[in-house]
Amino acid sequence: MTSTRKRIYQEEFLNYGFTQIEDKGIMKPQCVVCLKVLTAESFKKSQLKKHLNNLHPHLSSKPREYFVNLEMSVKKQRLNSNLRSTFDQLSASKASFEVAWLIARNKKPHTIGEQLVKPAALKMAEIMCGQKEAAKLNSVPLSAKVVKERISILAENVREQVISSIKESKCFAIQLDETTDVSSNSQLMVYVRYKGLHAIEEEELFCSPLELRSRGIDVFNKINEYFNNANLKWEDCIALSVDGAPAMLGHVSGFSALAREKNPKIEVNHCMIHRQALLVKRLEPALEAVMHDVINVVNVVKGHALNTRLFRELCTDGEAEYTDLLYHTEVRWLSRGNVLNRVWVLKTELEIFMVDQKHVLADKFTNSSWVAHLAYLADIFEYVNALNKELQGKNINIISAREKISAFGSKLLYWRQKAEQNKIAAFSRLALFLEDCENITFDDIKDTVIRHLTKLKKRFDDYFPDLDSHNVSWVVDPFKCEIAGVPEEPQGLAEALLELRSNNEARIEFENKADLSYFWMSRAANAFKIAHEEAVKKLLPFATTYLCEQGFSTLLNIKTKQRNRLDPEDSMQIALTSKCPNFDVIVSKMKHHFSKT
Repeated sequence: MTSTRKRIYQEEFLNYGFTQIEDKGIMKPQCVVCLKVLTAESFKKSQLKKHLNNLHPHLSSKPREYFVNLEMSVKKQRLNSNLRSTFDQLSASKASFEVAWLIARNKKPHTIGEQLVKPAALKMAEIMCGQKEAAKLNSVPLSAKVVKERISILAENVREQVISSIKESKCFAIQLDETTDVSSNSQLMVYVRYKGLHAIEEEELFCSPLELRSRGIDVFNKINEYFNNANLKWEDCIALSVDGAPAMLGHVSGFSALAREKNPKIEVNHCMIHRQALLVKRLEPALEAVMHDVINVVNVVKGHALNTRLFRELCTDGEAEYTDLLYHTEVRWLSRGNVLNRVWVLKTELEIFMVDQKHVLADKFTNSSWVAHLAYLADIFEYVNALNKELQGKNINIISAREKISAFGSKLLYWRQKAEQNKIAAFSRLALFLEDCENITFDDIKDTVIRHLTKLKKRFDDYFPDLDSHNVSWVVDPFKCEIAGVPEEPQGLAEALLELRSNNEARIEFENKADLSYFWMSRAANAFKIAHEEAVKKLLPFATTYLCEQGFSTLLNIKTKQRNRLDPEDSMQIALTSKCPNFDVIVSKMKHHFSKT
């Protein structure tokens, strides 16, 4: 029967030049002279003495102190090696975090790190720095699994920053919208706006799927769950902006009604872009018929590959401004105006093409009344698109949005009055066409234009009944507003504005302001606490759900048909944020992990 007695290191083994080292959890003897590691069974005086006499005979007579000094040197080398290894691991980890951040910011698949980024970096380093330096990059972990984990850690870091900033702000506003992704999953997106240290900030709060249905109660439960997990309070949410869907605006079971149960003072805003798109949707029968013909013309050209190529060649030969038409898409805000403008610019080429094709719609371009209606439509929808674009973008506050909408309503009334006087300078395409055409005058289409403008103004008043109900003149210009008209609540607001007016620094800051939020977040305005806090509350509400719509475009780039099983929440958090994660804090946590291992 063989012996299973475990041999251990003894201090006297150092007399023969041997210390001990751990190898995969097993202690083994190591020569302090040549650093050779023997098997665990070699913990015997005879074996160790034999190694010393055979390989280092000139040291066999050295005293113990000699080998003690060598042992100290060996342990120091091990320590330096471990430190260097830990440092290399930390550097490689930080590099992988940086690359994962770039991958998520650019909406690329997780596999691109190992398939493209790393091979490209290795090749560049090899060419520019040499193989030895390039070899260091091999230690950077960039597998799809690692990139996914890194993105989750980075997203969580960004999420913590956003939630922390919201809590410091003590009041915030949200906008939300819902869409269906490529996997037929309903995705709810929520953006938040809050007071930062030096400016009003807006960030994506979260993008998360609604598991089954997308009713108002489902939307509310999802947001309420997030608020509870993040320790956010409904009482601090002063406003929300939603689209016009019944699930959002329903008075009984809509999301806004459920939110008001939590916070009766919450301000609910129906997205101004949605309202503007709805008010211009309906046309007069004569104009609707022209629009229908325009769509059919576009479909004739764009619906067949050969026709598209022939028309493109015709436009190229004629040195036209454009070579392609645009499809009309009902759900796109700018679609109708862009389609009409492109058809108007290419109407000569379209006439030639339709005649060559012997199409029944070719006669439309020789019909002066039809072309005049087309010119009017192109003109009016150019104004509509201009307003739509002004309402788009980041940092659009509700006060400036109301001003732009109100101005458009005034223009509608002005255009109708001028049209009644046969003055159509505002409609440049129509005016130029009627000036050059002898077969038609404005009187021939005057009734249609006036009826359309009248109904537009009526629908405008229906969709925007609340434009004049908000007393915010003191926010727009605190130095010229009527103090008597300043709200009595909160108490002390009027007095704070009077003090503000007497402050020269604040006046100079206001005169040089980039926008309202810039002034009210400035150091000068901050000195007048009551006025500053109340003005910020007026500027926080979103006017539209544009940021959510923009976020959905990002979602389309991240969750594609090829990546239809992806959970996009973390990638969306990184792709849409304006914050930067604290890489040093993240890597310092990795350092603790490496030191333990």
